[in-house]
Amino acid sequence: MPNVASVLKEEIRRVARKEAKVLTAPLEKALAVERKNVAALRKQLASLSRGSGRPAAVGVVAPLQADVSQAPKTWRKDTVRSTRKKLGLTQAQMARLIGVSQISVSFWETGRSTPRPKAQARIVEAGKLSPTAAQARVGGGVAGGGAKVKKAKARKAKAGRARKA
Repeated sequence: MPNVASVLKEEIRRVARKEAKVLTAPLEKALAVERKNVAALRKQLASLSRGSGRPAAVGVVAPLQADVSQAPKTWRKDTVRSTRKKLGLTQAQMARLIGVSQISVSFWETGRSTPRPKAQARIVEAGKLSPTAAQARVGGGVAGGGAKVKKAKARKAKAGRARKA
């Protein structure tokens, strides 16, 4: 003969599962409806993105337009850094100018990856800009960088004067 306590525990578990199922059924139906809504919205977004090229983001600078044929045949990692330094831009500003992420610019400068031909062509185009034009294009203000860049330049100048003396 089974133990009364174990039978009672089993019955309590069964009733609890049944009640939980009754309570979660409407939530599961609502979840299924919301998943369908999300899928429909994603399809709508994809169709809109295909139509316009890409969705417009707030505060994004239109990247330089360049022909892929302008991309150099060989690529050196210091091309990106030297172009950026010549223009007086930060990595984030350079990324906005070219139309890529800041981490991409960082990877290109350190040699962890190389830019695609389209990005290479945009970098070459950026190199043709004046520092003032590049700063104006990304909205960086005065050419020559921000406060950190100015402090670093002042430290270098001071160190150079100290070596001469």
